[in-house]
Amino acid sequence: MAGRFLRELTIRQLRALAAVQKHRSVTAAAKQLHLTQPAVTLQLRNLQALAGLPLIQRTSDGMLLTEAGREVLALTERIEAAIASCETSLDMIAGKTAGRISIGAVSTAKYFVPFAISGFSRAYPNVDVSLFISAPLCMATIWISPSWAVRRWISPRRCI
Repeated sequence: MAGRFLRELTIRQLRALAAVQKHRSVTAAAKQLHLTQPAVTLQLRNLQALAGLPLIQRTSDGMLLTEAGREVLALTERIEAAIASCETSLDMIAGKTAGRISIGAVSTAKYFVPFAISGFSRAYPNVDVSLFISAPLCMATIWISPSWAVRRWISPRRCI
């Protein structure tokens, strides 16, 4: 069974099981997955055939997972976490969502720039942000991006 389970298991089957567990209904799961109810039922049937055990039982409270179903759901959660981690790593390698940025601002900006940086940090948690506050004479060339004004930091020794 293990060889066939590994060869024929699909992420669609696992996501169908997770959606049915969440909603306790094939119809609601189908809606979440943007599939038809028969398509979700087919995914579940194929998954149960691969497992060789019933994964879901129908009750008056809706569809509930059996012990085997809970085990497969745990596998689903680990696989989804691994996929998300891989996606984050690939984005970082591609330079899309990771790196380092240094922002220099004049002393009067110290009151509002940290709030702007916190918004940026929430949107891009893998970007390391450094803020330098200095006198206006220690700042140089300004670049404007779509939503950020970033100033290049000049060493304090050059400001003397």
